[in-house]
Amino acid sequence: MTTVGSRYVFVLETPSGEIAAGAIVRIDEDCCHLDALGVSERYYGHKLEDRMIAIAEALCQAYGCASLDVPQRAA
Repeated sequence: MTTVGSRYVFVLETPSGEIAAGAIVRIDEDCCHLDALGVSERYYGHKLEDRMIAIAEALCQAYGCASLDVPQRAA
């Protein structure tokens, strides 16, 4: 079991070792929070944001969290 306030870091790496995207997820008692999400400019348009959110959602479900808080994107 995880402790409240635990953070998980996810990184999507290309076969050559280049970092394409990354995210930080924080777990609270019954909710997960997407604290950070970034995609390398080179990989914009590849829907990596969607993949990272799907990974975060799967983590939340695995820990029994009721929801994932995803902040609104800055304009």
